[in-house]
Amino acid sequence: MSVNTRKTARFHVSLKVTISYQLNCQRYPEQEGTLLDISETGLKLKTDNALPKDAVVFVDLDLPGMEEKTRAIGKVVWNNANGESGVELGYIPAKQFKFLVPYLRSRQSIKSEVGVLPAEEAD
Repeated sequence: MSVNTRKTARFHVSLKVTISYQLNCQRYPEQEGTLLDISETGLKLKTDNALPKDAVVFVDLDLPGMEEKTRAIGKVVWNNANGESGVELGYIPAKQFKFLVPYLRSRQSIKSEVGVLPAEEAD
């Protein structure tokens, strides 16, 4: 059995987002996708075709309470044949990030999970 070592809560959502990405200095056109989960450090996306590993991803999403779209920028760290991709977040504008963290924490009553850190070994 594997141990979930997440350090921050992951929130399961289903939000429509607009995604574009860049790989090897080439920018690819926007596409629609679904944000499946989000945390303070990353997110999981679903697209028709999985995003390429190591691509820089630009994700535009509407968060409740924000007047403008939030643009998250990250790097694809994994993908699978189902069109799902894991993105490690690298940048969210400070104004929106200040809103995102409390928003996610206030939603802890919705389906979320936090990893369990492995016990430290004795010397």
